[in-house]
Amino acid sequence: MPRSPSRDLVDRFTGNRDYFHRADGLRRWKNAVALAALGLTLGWLIVEFAMPSSARSVHSHGELANPHAAFDANCQACHQSHSPGDFFSNPTSVFGTHDRWHDLTCTKCHAGPEHHQDVKQTLKDQSKCSNCHHDHQGRDRSLVRIDDSHCTKCHKDLPNAHERGSPKFEKVITGFVKDHPEFKAVQAKEVERGLKFSHALHMTPGLVYDPNDQHKWTPEKFGERFGSDAKWRFAADASNSVQLRCGDCHQLDAGQGNPNFDLLTKTIRGASRQAILPARAEGAYYLPVNFDVHCKVCHPNRTPTAVSGNTMVKEFFVPHRRQPSALKDLLRGEYAARLAAVGNPLLAALVGPSGRLDPHDPTAPATYHAELDRLTNAAIQTLTQNLAPSSEHAPGGFACGKCHFSTGLGKTEVAAVPNKAIWFEHAKFNHVSHRGLTCASCHAGTEGAFSPGGTVNEREPVLIAGVKTCQACHAPAGAKVELPNNQTASAAGVRHSCTDCHRYHNGDRPMQGLGASPRDPMDPLDLREFLDGRKKQP
Repeated sequence: MPRSPSRDLVDRFTGNRDYFHRADGLRRWKNAVALAALGLTLGWLIVEFAMPSSARSVHSHGELANPHAAFDANCQACHQSHSPGDFFSNPTSVFGTHDRWHDLTCTKCHAGPEHHQDVKQTLKDQSKCSNCHHDHQGRDRSLVRIDDSHCTKCHKDLPNAHERGSPKFEKVITGFVKDHPEFKAVQAKEVERGLKFSHALHMTPGLVYDPNDQHKWTPEKFGERFGSDAKWRFAADASNSVQLRCGDCHQLDAGQGNPNFDLLTKTIRGASRQAILPARAEGAYYLPVNFDVHCKVCHPNRTPTAVSGNTMVKEFFVPHRRQPSALKDLLRGEYAARLAAVGNPLLAALVGPSGRLDPHDPTAPATYHAELDRLTNAAIQTLTQNLAPSSEHAPGGFACGKCHFSTGLGKTEVAAVPNKAIWFEHAKFNHVSHRGLTCASCHAGTEGAFSPGGTVNEREPVLIAGVKTCQACHAPAGAKVELPNNQTASAAGVRHSCTDCHRYHNGDRPMQGLGASPRDPMDPLDLREFLDGRKKQP
């Protein structure tokens, strides 16, 4: 019988029949790996149950931004919770774990104003804040400084992203330096401030029209002409010509508590400080120029001196922000009081009980009322002198007509002044961040300057720098940029992302910041709930 092949295999272990009790190198390696895996699994489970907070922190994709630091170890504060039961209600959910992190609960703390309604539905998803805002990228990471690609995905071809295909904004923008259009406030040359005003005149030492003019204004002359209030305002320059500075009228806050604030309050006696000089510490935008604080000391709104018979009626102040038609009753009453105070003969009392018994002139009352009408109408005519329509140029003038235009030809109503506290209606700008520059760097033409022949342009155009001026700083470092004077310069390299100037949510309302009511959550949490990231369970 031939030898079995299996016999040859068995003979290899002759004298070593217990070989299977001693593992070889490969088997020993397999056993070690299996034991290590078991140990890691058991250790993981122990940490999960013994120190759940630490475990969640280890599982995280990174530290949260500073405002969310309280939720580092509490995923449920921001993420929708999921349970094994979700599989039974929706078996396909097991395949969606990659996108599950998008299911956030941001609106618990952030109201989240609606997205632009005209964007095509294929390009917007109002339920997913994480499409633009990404956390877990470190404590100092900003959640609102997002990449430009989030903006340009629509703005590189805005008509295609627009529901009706006809947006009112620029059709193609791919970057601030590449193809950003000129600012609308600069483009719209027809936009006016609604006032007659010359920066060149007001910034010239002595406030004179011509370099040869010897009648330069000093605080002493202001005091003689307009009263002590005007002298107080410029008392620091008592021996010199008055030199106005930008900060005399344009203020980032009211400056409450400093000597200048106390000095200004002398010019608004009888009015509320807080009403006229409101505090504002942030300083992104300048406070509105206020007539009572900034203009009144040099341009008092008062009537001319009048004569009634042998009686001289001295000038008196009239309130600002009143239409001439509304001033008539006030003027008439003031003239009546002043004539009565000096015993004007036209004020003969009528006959009657406890009245005069001697004959009186029956025409006196009619004459007296006619005299009041004459004084009132003369004052109104003087106050509205040179109050020309906005389409005409009417320099000079007195009182209302010194600064304002009328609502139309032959009318004496004062035209409303446009509210231009903000010129960039769809962007944000912080003056504090730029206060290291001179004002004239961005507002050329606001320096003191004499005009040929002493004429003054009181219809100044909008003195706002164009986009080229901004690009001198806000562009990649070393990039060649063209300045407004057509010279070329190397950019400073200051950041120039879309979000540096624009906001997506509520972006067309620049005065509505973080404290605006549209940003308030519907159901705020108490402190304990906030730290836990969720409402208490009932």
